[in-house]
Amino acid sequence: AASETSVDSTQMRNAAAELIPLLQSFDPAATDFVESHHAMLRPIFADATWEKFEKQIQGYAFGDAQALLEQALKELV
Repeated sequence: AASETSVDSTQMRNAAAELIPLLQSFDPAATDFVESHHAMLRPIFADATWEKFEKQIQGYAFGDAQALLEQALKELV
């Protein structure tokens, strides 16, 4: 996915690193952060996983979303 986009893995990891504390503190700002950083966060996930992640964020299931994000980061090469 990285070769198809101008976003590099450092940018993706930096965005994820900013998002995780918002999820940990159940901060509603996490939803806005995901929307505004979509281009950097989207490539971290497989298609089906991204849809699940977005639904969790929109439903304020931040604990589940954080777990999904951390798993996706582990799989990111």
